[in-house]
Amino acid sequence: MTDYRTLSGAAFQHEVGTDPDKWAEAFAQRALAMSELISDGLRDELAEWFADAMETARKHSIRNVIEGDGT
Repeated sequence: MTDYRTLSGAAFQHEVGTDPDKWAEAFAQRALAMSELISDGLRDELAEWFADAMETARKHSIRNVIEGDGT
């Protein structure tokens, strides 16, 4: 199993792509690692997490339009 916590932002986005199962596994790994950090810092970490997810989806959408897939 891949330890998604060790990947850089770009490598992480490349590895998980738009696969919801990989995103869920990676989130579970991070959630376990952060379980003791229930504070404002956790909110910042989650905001970064969802920003990465949205950026990956945006890039995927643009790539599909450029390639003529349309989806």
